[in-house]
Amino acid sequence: MTEKTFIHTPTLTVVLCVLLFAMVGCAKSPTVYTMTPAEVEQFRDELSTIAVVGGQYRTDLHMDLPAKGSLAAGGRGFVSGAGATIAAGVVSPVPGGTIIGIALSPIGGVIGFFRGMGHAEPADKVEAAEKTLLEAAEKLRNMGLDKVFEQELLLDAGKLPGKKFTIYKNQGPMSASEKTTYNQTDYPGADAVLEIRPIRAGLWGLWTVNPPSAPFVELGIRLIRLRDNKVFIDDIILCAGEERSYDTWAENSDLFVEEIIKCIPRLVEKIVDDTFRVTALSNRR
Repeated sequence: MTEKTFIHTPTLTVVLCVLLFAMVGCAKSPTVYTMTPAEVEQFRDELSTIAVVGGQYRTDLHMDLPAKGSLAAGGRGFVSGAGATIAAGVVSPVPGGTIIGIALSPIGGVIGFFRGMGHAEPADKVEAAEKTLLEAAEKLRNMGLDKVFEQELLLDAGKLPGKKFTIYKNQGPMSASEKTTYNQTDYPGADAVLEIRPIRAGLWGLWTVNPPSAPFVELGIRLIRLRDNKVFIDDIILCAGEERSYDTWAENSDLFVEEIIKCIPRLVEKIVDDTFRVTALSNRR
C-alpha cells in the first residue's frame, strides 16, 4: 500500500502537504525505511508479543469552513490575493520576479479582498452548517469507534505470523503530544508497546473564501521496545476522503460520518504495514 491510498485527489494532496510540511513533511517515510534490512529484521524478530495502547483524551476537532460574512471573506481574499501575487513572482522567469511579486502583493491583496467579498457566504448560513457538522462529530464520538478500531487492528495484525497483540485500556498518553515512557512490568510478557495517538479529525480545506473540504483523520504511531524504551518507529499518518463543498457536507452530515468511519480500516492497514510489513529502502526493488 502507498500513501496515495489515503489521499484521494491531487488537489488535496497539495493542500495537505503544504499544511503539514512544517510539522511532519509530506509523504513522510516510516523510520524503518532508513534502517538496514538486517536491523529491521533483527528488531522484528525480537518482538512476539505487542501491547497496544491508545490516547486517553478527546481528539481535537478541526473544521475548515467558508468565511462567515463579507468582511471575513474579504480578509481571506486579501491574504490569498497577496500570497498568489508573491508566488507568481517567485516562479516567474523574469529577473527579480520575487522582488516584483512582493512589491505588487498589496495590489493583489486589494483585488483579492473585493473578489472575496463578492463571493462571500452569509454568516448565518455558515454558522448553521458548522452547527450541523459539530453535531455529526459528536455523534461520531458517541459511536464507540475505538472498539471498532481495536477489532480491525486485532484482525489485521492477527494475520502476522508469530505475533500476538493485546489491547491495554487506560494505559496510553494523556495528550497527543505526550511522549510516554513505558515500564515493562506494566505489560507482563510483552516485548513492545504499539502506541496510537489520535491527533485531529474533521474537514480539511484551503484557507480561501469558500473552499471544498475533505474528511480526514490524523494519527500518531510509535512502536517502542520495552526492555530499553528504544523507539522503532515514530510517525504521523493521515487518511483523507473525497473533497466536497461545505454545503454538501452540511446537507448530508451522515456522509461526513460515513467517510470518517471508512478511514478506520485504511488507518489500521497503514499502521500494521509500517510497523511490521514494509521493507527497508535498501532492500526494495
